[in-house]
This record gives sequence, structure tokens and C-alpha cells, in this order.
Amino acid sequence: MNEYGSETLKEKASQFVENTTDTLKDSLKTFGDNVKTVADEVKTVGLEAKDSLVKETSNATQKAKEQSKGILHELKGQVASQVNHFATAFDKTQNHFEAEELSQLSTYSGHVSKNIKGMAEYLEAKDISEMTHDLANLGRRQPAFFLAGAFILGLATSRFLTSTTAKK
Repeated sequence: MNEYGSETLKEKASQFVENTTDTLKDSLKTFGDNVKTVADEVKTVGLEAKDSLVKETSNATQKAKEQSKGILHELKGQVASQVNHFATAFDKTQNHFEAEELSQLSTYSGHVSKNIKGMAEYLEAKDISEMTHDLANLGRRQPAFFLAGAFILGLATSRFLTSTTAKK
């Protein structure tokens, strides 16, 4: 046979196919490794983004809680001040009844004033979370009283909102 005989040609073709197959296997392995590396990097970036988002959300939530606590604390102080003014009005009423020699009404006004002052002191001394806890306990111990208070508060709020809307 000549140098280009079928045996030599078959061997060269077989060698070519084998080399090409090995090259393709290596290329596929490298491609697979590259895909895995990219997937790992995407996973890492995704986890970092998630952690960052969770941290930012937590920080924003904490900041909002702190701001709302500050606002509630300020409002609580204003309410306590108004309650004190209300107690002062009952003190004046008590003094007026004493001057008019209406001792029974004077006594009632004194009791009301004392209770209102106690409420103002409670508002000044307690934290919002403590007041919330106390209110929940009251609702469990005296549900009828709690519902009546909520109803009266709703009426007062409605009346207040109606009067401020009418003034505008």
C-alpha cells in the first residue's frame, strides 16, 4: 500500500478524532468550571445583596421606631400637661364650692381633682410600652370597662376631629 493507504489514513483519522475529542472534553470541562465559578460569584453577590437589604431594612425599622417613640413621648408629655390643667380646673371648682359653702360638691370636686392628678402623674412617670402593657392587663381584667373606655375615647376623638374639620 502507498503512504496514503487506508491503514495510515484510518490511524490519522482516529488520531484526529481522539485529539479533537480530548480538546472538546477539556473545553467543556473548562466551560463547566467557568459556569460554576460565575454561578458561585452570582450566588455570593446575591447573598451579599440580601444581607445588605436585610441590614438596611433593619436600620430603617429601628430608626422609625426611635422616631415614633420620640414623637409619642412628646405627645404623652403634652397630654399629661393638659390633664394637669384639667385637674387645676377642678381644684378651682373645689375652692369655689368651698367658698359657696357647698361642702358635698366641694368634696366631689376634690376627689375628681385628686384622681385626675394621679392620672397626670401616671402619664408623666410611665413609658409608652409600660402604659400599653397596663392597658392590655386592664382589658383582660375588666373587659366591659375597657370597651366602655374605648367607646368614650372614640366619641371624644370623633367630636375633636369634627370640630377641627369644621374650623378649617
